[in-house]
Amino acid sequence: MEFLRKITDAISSLDERETKNYAYMAWILVFLTLSFGVYKYYSKTSYIKAQIEDVNSKRKEIQILLSQFDQTKKQKSKIEDLIKQDKKFRIKQYFGDTIKKLDIEHLVTKDPDIKDNELKESYTEITLTAKVTRANTKQLAQLLNEIEQEKRIYVKKLDINKGRHSKTLNFVIVIATLQFPADNSETTG
Repeated sequence: MEFLRKITDAISSLDERETKNYAYMAWILVFLTLSFGVYKYYSKTSYIKAQIEDVNSKRKEIQILLSQFDQTKKQKSKIEDLIKQDKKFRIKQYFGDTIKKLDIEHLVTKDPDIKDNELKESYTEITLTAKVTRANTKQLAQLLNEIEQEKRIYVKKLDINKGRHSKTLNFVIVIATLQFPADNSETTG
C-alpha cells in the first residue's frame, strides 16, 4: 500500500500542465503498444496464410503426381497384358500382312528397317521404318487406320511429302511396338 500512496502523492503534487503531459504520454504509450500488437497480429496472420497457401499448392501438386502415377501404373499393366497375350507378335510380319491386305506392297520401296531400343521400364521398343512412294491419300488413311486397329502397334513418326505426280504422296512411316527384352528376336529373324 505504501507504493500506491507514493504514486498518488506524486500525481497530486503535479501541476495541471505536467499532468496533461504525463496523460498524453500514457495514451501514446498505450496507443503504440496496441498498434505494435495489431501489427504483429496481422503480419503473423499473413505469414501463416502464405504458408497455408504454399502447403495447399504443394498438396495439389502431390495429388496430381499421385493421380498420374496411378494412371501410369494402369497403362503399364495394360501394356504388359497386351504383350503377354501375344508373345510371338512380330512387327515386320504384321506390317507385311497389312500392306498385302491393302494391296500397297508394290509401293514400299525397300525392305523395312527394323531396330530395337532398350527402354528404362524393362521393355524393348521394336521400330519398323518403311518408305512408301506414289501412294494416294486414301491408301495412307487406310494404312493408318489398320495400324490404329492393332493395339500392339503405335505410329512413332510420319513424314509426308508431295510426290512427283500431282495426286501422289511419298511418306516415311515409323511404327513401333513394345516387347519384354527376352522376346525381341525380331531383329535377328
